[in-house]
Amino acid sequence: MLKLTKNNKIFLDFTDNNNPDSDGDFRATFIFDSFEKLIKEVEYFTDRKLNELSIHPDVPYISSSSPAWLDFQWDLYNGKVKMLENYKNFFIGDLWWRFLYQKKSSRIAVQTN
Repeated sequence: MLKLTKNNKIFLDFTDNNNPDSDGDFRATFIFDSFEKLIKEVEYFTDRKLNELSIHPDVPYISSSSPAWLDFQWDLYNGKVKMLENYKNFFIGDLWWRFLYQKKSSRIAVQTN
C-alpha cells in the first residue's frame, strides 16, 4: 500500500493480516524534493496516471503464516521488491527489515504451529 503524506513523503507498507497492529510490518519511507516529483514517481511506480488511481480503505493484507508473506521476506532480501526511485531520501525504520533489505541478516521469520 502506498500512503502519501505531507512534506513530499510516501510510505510503502506491507502489513501482516494476522496482526495488523504489530510492529513487525514492513515500511519504507521515501522523501522527494517536490510534490511534482512525488506524483511523477507514484505514476511510474503504479504504471497509472494519478487520475486513474483510487483510494481503497479495505486493502487486502498478506498473512504472515502464508507462503506469500515468507516469499515477501525472501524477495526483500534478494532485492526483488519493487521500490520507488528518484527520491531525495529513503529509509526503512525497523532495524530487522533494514538489515534484511541490506543483506546484513538472513534470518527470515518462520511461524510454526
